Amino acid sequence: MLTSRRDGDSGTGTVDQRSAPVATTRLPLIPGWLAVLGPGAVAIGGLMAGGLFFPWSIVVGCVLAAVFAERAAFFAVAVQPPLITAIAVAGGVFVGGQPLLSGAAQLAETFPYLGVTIVAVLVVLGVRWFATARLEKRALSAV
Repeated sequence: MLTSRRDGDSGTGTVDQRSAPVATTRLPLIPGWLAVLGPGAVAIGGLMAGGLFFPWSIVVGCVLAAVFAERAAFFAVAVQPPLITAIAVAGGVFVGGQPLLSGAAQLAETFPYLGVTIVAVLVVLGVRWFATARLEKRALSAV
């Protein structure tokens, strides 16, 4: 949170929120819990659809979560692609009655997509991190 002393501030450490500069973005941001559960639900849907829907659902869900997640959820979004993949495949094995070897083969088939997804998510988060840091720095210099 960006704070500064203004004329009329009592020195208690609180600042009228209307006068404090805030780094804003034009994107509607989603809370961290939704940034984790949303791609998980999309991946489960892709797993049930089967075929190429599963790896692409992971790619699309995780990249969209990286684009729209709040800054506080960046770590959770960054580590979720391999976790979602492993949990979805394990869930398909135990709940869906798939043989273990079939689940392992499906996990191995998604590895190239998983690598691309991890890189894409980290690039998106890195760009957003530096962009918001730049906005905050600009907002502080305007004070």
